[in-house]
Amino acid sequence: MIEDADVILLVGVNPRTEAPILNSRILKAIRKNKTKVYNIGTPADLTYAYTHLGNSAATLNEIAEGKHAVADELKTAKLPLMIVGYDSLTRVDSQAVL
Repeated sequence: MIEDADVILLVGVNPRTEAPILNSRILKAIRKNKTKVYNIGTPADLTYAYTHLGNSAATLNEIAEGKHAVADELKTAKLPLMIVGYDSLTRVDSQAVL
């Protein structure tokens, strides 16, 4: 369940406008578990604090290769969650994102 996640990585998604119920579940996870939320994509007001990691597929590559600090958090998380949104598929570099 989303509420049980301890680290959430948002990729090309704005849950506040695209999926408000999902956004409220993320907020519940933050309140319940002190979940850390990271965002790769366009910065937005999501109604909760998150760390913006930029808007580049290169950041995802660094995470996948274990070269980014967030990679360690994802590896040690008990229940990590990645949410990939539609914006990731409409970018020029969408193949790199996938």
